[in-house]
Amino acid sequence: MSLPEIALPALQLPFEIPVLLHPPLVHFAIVLPVMILILELINMVLKSRATTEMPRGSTVSMLSLFLIILIVIIFFGAYLTGSVDGKNTYDMLCETGKTELKEHKLLGIYLVYGTVALLVFKLISLIAGGAGRSLLVIVSLLFVAVTLKQGRDGGELVYEHGANVATVKVMDDRIFNLEDELETLKAECNDTAEFSTVPTPAVPEVQVPAIPIPAPVAPVPQPQSPEQNRSAIAPDPTNTASPVLPAAVESITPSAQTIAVPPTEANITAPVSVAQ
Repeated sequence: MSLPEIALPALQLPFEIPVLLHPPLVHFAIVLPVMILILELINMVLKSRATTEMPRGSTVSMLSLFLIILIVIIFFGAYLTGSVDGKNTYDMLCETGKTELKEHKLLGIYLVYGTVALLVFKLISLIAGGAGRSLLVIVSLLFVAVTLKQGRDGGELVYEHGANVATVKVMDDRIFNLEDELETLKAECNDTAEFSTVPTPAVPEVQVPAIPIPAPVAPVPQPQSPEQNRSAIAPDPTNTASPVLPAAVESITPSAQTIAVPPTEANITAPVSVAQ
């Protein structure tokens, strides 16, 4: 069940409230209602045993009154600092976190008004006596229960949704940048895909005729001149053995003319006929 929307009167402060001042104040805002409840229970026991000759509980009652006045100031300060922290972390929260933050703020406004109601019931208890003290104890018990619920909701905003956690903010910024880069890459891929689907004109194929490559021809041996033949078969002057004709002479046909080889210094007397 959602609470009806209410608001506090606008207040212009002459100074700026720093961020992260809300957590220190809410610790006092959670502890003080519990202390007030304990003091009022002690006050009831002491007042029940008080007599005209021996009045009891006046000191405890005054201490409880002082704490109730203090709690009004602290809860109002917790609301102001919570508004600053909430604005600082609202954008980085998910949709569920944003909804819980709004509910947390609304319940905080109710608690601020609840502290004023608690002060009124305290004043009534000072005037009405026993019945007023009993009613104040009941109101204090309800106030403590709502305050503890508010503290639990605030813890969920921090530990489950990362409200005002610097590391979560850094990671959230990185995720945002990566998502932005991913969208850019997707857009580039889509543009590339659209460009690749454009039909390209067909290029006609050109038939190149095959050019026959002639087979390699063995070289034809060229006939040698008589001078080359004489130099090939001329014996070594330093060799005193019988002359030996080169192997090339064997390939010469016998139908050639006879070539006279002049005698050399090796005392070769007989002419050598070579068929060319």
